[in-house]
Amino acid sequence: MTTAISATTAQDIHRYLTTHQEAMTDFLRQLVCLETPSSVPASQAPLQHLLTTALRDLAYEVETIPGHRTGGHLLARPP
Repeated sequence: MTTAISATTAQDIHRYLTTHQEAMTDFLRQLVCLETPSSVPASQAPLQHLLTTALRDLAYEVETIPGHRTGGHLLARPP
């Protein structure tokens, strides 16, 4: 089943993405440049910090769930 969106909604989405493209690209670049090998749990801390900060800026409630042999997980709940 497909749900169509209105032309106005499509234009609004396009405008938003165009307006925020540079910020989204910069954020993605930051994520990609972080080294996070699975075999080194502590290396995941900077990535988790970056994501936690970004999610909290969007009013998400963020919880870190520690891992036993991993860097753990982030659980983010929307406002």
